[in-house]
Amino acid sequence: MEDLMFSLNAVTPLFLIVLLGYVLKRRGFIDDAFVNTATRVCFFVALPCMLFLTIMQSDFGEAFDAPLTLLSVGGTLVSLALLRLFTPFFIKDISVSSAFIQTSFHANSVLLGLPLIYNLVGQPGLTKTAAVLIFMVPLLNILSVLILYENKQHNSVKGLLLKKIAANPLIIAVVLGIVCSLARLRPPQLLITPLSYMSDMAMGLALFTLGASVQFKKAGAKLRLALISSLIKLIAIPVAAVAVACCLRFDPVQMAVTLAMFAGPPAVVCFPLAYQMGADHQFTSQAIVLGTAIAALTMFGFVFVLRLLGFV
Repeated sequence: MEDLMFSLNAVTPLFLIVLLGYVLKRRGFIDDAFVNTATRVCFFVALPCMLFLTIMQSDFGEAFDAPLTLLSVGGTLVSLALLRLFTPFFIKDISVSSAFIQTSFHANSVLLGLPLIYNLVGQPGLTKTAAVLIFMVPLLNILSVLILYENKQHNSVKGLLLKKIAANPLIIAVVLGIVCSLARLRPPQLLITPLSYMSDMAMGLALFTLGASVQFKKAGAKLRLALISSLIKLIAIPVAAVAVACCLRFDPVQMAVTLAMFAGPPAVVCFPLAYQMGADHQFTSQAIVLGTAIAALTMFGFVFVLRLLGFV
């Protein structure tokens, strides 16, 4: 019973906030303009503040975890390679196959991953995650661009997206945090206090806007493929990653970060990427919606089993 309650307390609050965002949006209490603005505030201000403070206030030399980073990067590359190899055998349409591959490997490791880690292992988990994200955020976005690039042979489109990746506020925040950590630089309290206020709202706002962005009415036509993509993203890949982590004898903090990196649903950013690159963005939307709904069960299952086995 103790393990069950631990798992419920770690996962259920996250999806209750997601559900709140969905319900308020569905009831018309908030509109699309609010969701778009709140999402931008979260992505460009609140989350960068949280990541910057987390890294800046820690010892980056201790926070950087080579085995954890190698598993995160290597697992992502292997997953993508296998998907790229086998997907064309059962999906012939390149616009659908590229969208399928993207939603099957590009995890929502920030919006859902960070709150999950904090609930599981607290601040030490956030510190290690921030050190991993400096590699994972650009990697995931670049790999998505490369996979989707087959749909649109225009260097200008690729160049524009790669510039956006380089200007990603999460990456900038982590880099600045690393510089301050290594150089032992500390901003004056006059700046740290407002940064802390913005940081405190980051996870709640991320979950809330994620829920408000979900539109179940769009799930339909390619539901079977979306379900297959969800099963790959939410079960097959994280099971393999956790198995490797067990073989490497990861501690609870490392295991929690591994789970967050691999067990989340498809990232919301998959949709605009698919849209801009000419892939099947309608399928992408269906996969994100279905994956987010199923993730409430699969993430609970992973936490419960790992807790029973003593890994978290």
